Amino acid sequence: MASEPATIFSEHEVHSPYVHVDMSDANCNLLGAQFFQDEALTLVNQLRAQDQVCGGQTMLASKPLTWNAKLQIAAYEHSAQMAATNLVSHVSLDGRRLHDRVAITGYQHILLGENIAAGKIDVRTAIQRWFNSPPHCQQMLTSEFTEIAIACVAKDNSFYKRYWTMNLGRPLSLPKPIQ
Repeated sequence: MASEPATIFSEHEVHSPYVHVDMSDANCNLLGAQFFQDEALTLVNQLRAQDQVCGGQTMLASKPLTWNAKLQIAAYEHSAQMAATNLVSHVSLDGRRLHDRVAITGYQHILLGENIAAGKIDVRTAIQRWFNSPPHCQQMLTSEFTEIAIACVAKDNSFYKRYWTMNLGRPLSLPKPIQ
């Protein structure tokens, strides 16, 4: 029986067999990491700040999301795997799903969601495409989510060139210790 590729996560980085030297960082080398994060948060939170219509469903304005590094680690690993395998899917080639990819980072949650995309686009265009797709839009604007991360991996010799993953989550609130 063949063993599955091992992915090792540390505090803010991923060591995955799918990450190769010919791939970009988690922001597709489009912007510096902080600018990428700020732009993604600003764009999504602007959409969440007012009522929107996704398909035929009205999504009421909701609170802004905050960035989560663990969600970004899982998003980066998934984007890297999609780039390495040219497979654009919510199910990884090795059978892992969003819950599996996020669990390995240690992110404890009560709710998870994922949007994926592929194509040589920038973060603004990726978010706009998700907004224009009713199921992706509904997920991105769902008020139950409180945290987000987006990762993009660029690989020049891959089919789509850029592979995008948006992870959304609501963390498990741990009770405060009794003093």
